Amino acid sequence: MDGRPPKPTGRLKEIMDQESRHSWPKIGLLCVSFVGVGILDVTKELSDCGSQAYYFSAFLTIPYVLLFFFTYRSYLMRMQAEKVSLGFEFLDGDVHWDARSTVVYPILCIFAGFFAGMFGVGGGIIKGPLMLEMGILPVVASANASAMILFTTGIACLSFFLFGAMDAKTGSILFVLGLVCTGVGQYFLGIAIKRANRQSLVILSMGFVVVFSAILLTLRSIVDGATREGGFNALMQMGSLCGGEEEMPAPLHGPHGGARGFASGFASPPRAAVPAPAPLTGHGHFVYDDE
Repeated sequence: MDGRPPKPTGRLKEIMDQESRHSWPKIGLLCVSFVGVGILDVTKELSDCGSQAYYFSAFLTIPYVLLFFFTYRSYLMRMQAEKVSLGFEFLDGDVHWDARSTVVYPILCIFAGFFAGMFGVGGGIIKGPLMLEMGILPVVASANASAMILFTTGIACLSFFLFGAMDAKTGSILFVLGLVCTGVGQYFLGIAIKRANRQSLVILSMGFVVVFSAILLTLRSIVDGATREGGFNALMQMGSLCGGEEEMPAPLHGPHGGARGFASGFASPPRAAVPAPAPLTGHGHFVYDDE
């Protein structure tokens, strides 16, 4: 005996093999959930505001999302119990899903999506630090935050496009710019992490984005308050549900503030551009692993 643990066999080996690569069934189910939210949102926008169809489409989003929530929760708790019974070796950064964590973390994500949609920032900016607090490794937290933004912005941009609220020229330019900047940033950050051997650089980069976004939001509010008719008081006024003569302030207005705000929304000004996600990288036993 060389002192090394025995190689896993049977069901334990099957679970480890599954978690060593991307799970396309899980990604497919995630796509179905977001496509459904997008369809409901489009249906709502096509209905007369204030009509029964409008409210039905709007409120149907809640039980639809809850259906996936209970499905995911049941699966995670069942897999956690099976792993423990089989002697699964958890790695640093693995989340232990139990009756509490499968409720608390989704609730926190709801609030993250709500505030992201209200203030016009990416939900991933808020969820990145949240996943770090959960004990997830920085590179995995960054990759999953990018994956979330991919889905939420995809639905948001589709809605903007369908209703003619997207500036195609500006959106195309910023899409290419986002891809280039993401690739350059990912490349140099990867080199810096390898040379310094410190994953804390990922945390620092995420913190910089959060702080920089907060500064830009503050400046945007100051500029809006100084240039908008009615001054800063106009920024605090609530618009009517079905619109009116006065349009709501840009940070609070958008076709995705409700449905996608609940499902971890991404908000932007009425004329939206298409942001690009960062490449996915990961470690350990997680949905978006890249061993």
